[in-house]
Amino acid sequence: MVRSLRSYQLMERIVMLLGLVVPYFLTWSWMFWTDRTAWFWQQTLSSIQFDFGLRIPDALQDRAAMGLLAFILLTLLFNISAFYFKRLMQVQKYITGLFYLILTALVAMLVFRQPFQWQYLLMAPAMGVLTGIIFNDLRNRLMAEVLHLLLLAGLFFVLFNPQLF
Repeated sequence: MVRSLRSYQLMERIVMLLGLVVPYFLTWSWMFWTDRTAWFWQQTLSSIQFDFGLRIPDALQDRAAMGLLAFILLTLLFNISAFYFKRLMQVQKYITGLFYLILTALVAMLVFRQPFQWQYLLMAPAMGVLTGIIFNDLRNRLMAEVLHLLLLAGLFFVLFNPQLF
């Protein structure tokens, strides 16, 4: 758990990025030393393809899930100023961390050539918390309940009605 919520310095961000790269570099160094570099690159890069085009799923249920996800993401992005307005600095930093988690999952969707299920799971907690903040800040409580029920109905429709698609 994060106890200190000070801002990150540029050097700390560079160290974090290097921490992601160093294990691969050390493994590659060993594979180079033992003359297995080709095998290493084949194993490491087999699931990564830098395909920045939008891949639309074939199944209609996956399309509906992707549409619901896009709707929630657009709602979060258009309400980004509401998340930071009149909030404590600690809460603003937690919210920024949630947006970084969503951004990481979106980048993973663009880079990895696998089905989208685990990227959805990365985004689910952050999107749930941010959507809860939006519903909590609505002045009209009846409208908040109606929107929540519509969102829940859409989610259940996508998840539990595969025979419709």
